[in-house]
Amino acid sequence: MTHISFGVHISGRILDAVEAARGLACQCNCPVCGGALVARKGEIKAPHFAHHDSSNCVGAAITSLHLAAQQLIVDAQRL
Repeated sequence: MTHISFGVHISGRILDAVEAARGLACQCNCPVCGGALVARKGEIKAPHFAHHDSSNCVGAAITSLHLAAQQLIVDAQRL
């Protein structure tokens, strides 16, 4: 299982799991299927998102990285 590092916050911004509120309070959705994400921030594994409901979603991890990179470029207003 691949962990999802970034979610789409209800504000439309891409949010890093490190910055997100724990659990469903993160108010994030999957960038691929749009399903609710849960921010998992335990003591052993690195912070990450997981689908709230069981999902057959494929590609969320790589898509979230792609969107985060795009947001960084737009925020910096340069490559």
